Amino acid sequence: MKKFITLALLFSEIGFAVILNYVLPFVHINYDYYLCVYISVLISYLCIVVWVWAEDNLEEFHIDRLSMVILIIFGLVRIDNVGIPSQIYFKIIIFILSIVLLILFLKKYRRIPGIGPRWIAVSLLSCLLVIPLAFIYHLLKITPPANFMSLKQGFFWNASRNILFDLYFVAPFEEIIYRGFLWGQLRRWGLTEKKTFWVTMIVFWLIHIWEYPSTPYVFLILVPLTTLVFGALVYYSKRISTSIIPHTIYNALLVLIVQLFIH
Repeated sequence: MKKFITLALLFSEIGFAVILNYVLPFVHINYDYYLCVYISVLISYLCIVVWVWAEDNLEEFHIDRLSMVILIIFGLVRIDNVGIPSQIYFKIIIFILSIVLLILFLKKYRRIPGIGPRWIAVSLLSCLLVIPLAFIYHLLKITPPANFMSLKQGFFWNASRNILFDLYFVAPFEEIIYRGFLWGQLRRWGLTEKKTFWVTMIVFWLIHIWEYPSTPYVFLILVPLTTLVFGALVYYSKRISTSIIPHTIYNALLVLIVQLFIH
């Protein structure tokens, strides 16, 4: 029963991501993007809480202590303000789910693997790839999104804001869902480690198809490149935190570096 529930939640999360990335960007209807993003984050938290409760071998899904700490901290302390009327209710529900996640984390602490300093160092060094990727971004003649364009308040203020936004809404959830739980589930269904690596990479790449209409080169070149790096880090380290760190930095700093050093 537990595994049925977790599978249902996993496919619900992926299904909502398909709607958010495949359907809504291509239909002419009015919808609140940030409301959809908050719903996605809420589903992610629910999925992760139930999965941590149901599974005894979290290492099989690349879950480590640092990834749990990131989820708990950014669930309990949310200073984001995306301007949706119902945001306070989402924050309350996520706060409650984070409390539950904290209890589960403390209960299963000894069974959740840590992440050694060597892999943290490798993960941080991989963040340097943002700089060459920024040059590729520039050479493809891509205009940074409007919400990243203003540097009037300073590069570091914008970088901090973008990093917080990514930790609240993007990188930890995408990594844990796709290169954590989906990866582990595919392995349980009999796929080899290498096949699982490529399947999760393709799924993650295709889920970003919303980028294609406005920035096709990002979808065709940059997303596969970064997905390859993030996947390789998880493949060799067996820890999801090694991909959460560079994923966050990439999302937060890419267009800022393009504007600051190139434009």
